[in-house]
Amino acid sequence: MSDKEKVSGEEVEVFYECREIGEGDWTPCDLRRYTYCQKQPEMDTRAFVPLYQHTRIVDQLRAEVERKQREIDLLWSDRRKDAALIAELRAQLAQQQGVLDGFVLVPVEPTLEMANASVYNGTDYTGSFDFDDFKKDWTDILAAAPAPELGK
Repeated sequence: MSDKEKVSGEEVEVFYECREIGEGDWTPCDLRRYTYCQKQPEMDTRAFVPLYQHTRIVDQLRAEVERKQREIDLLWSDRRKDAALIAELRAQLAQQQGVLDGFVLVPVEPTLEMANASVYNGTDYTGSFDFDDFKKDWTDILAAAPAPELGK
């Protein structure tokens, strides 16, 4: 016997079976009997979803994970663009204040925001070292640096 239940937001067919502990054969049952048997210490129960439905559920979950990953990628992309813009504005400000082209003013002591902009975890860089990633991190770090106060 089977009943319909919501799994991952979709109604799927679930099959229920019960048996007395120690018995070999499983008896198909409905959800009401399955629930009753679960409360009985001498009974064993199991429920399962047919394999053809597993594939559909896995596909739906995979699609949701991919959608969430695209959202994360967009957020990181926006963050990198913002960091690049901030770095560019700081470079322009530094140039106006007499700093050489290609350089920006940064504080002697890094701030917590600068450290958080890095992939540095306090012990070492996470993952393998990649110079392109480091350059992106450096852009993020510089973007997170506090701007110098004008007139000082």
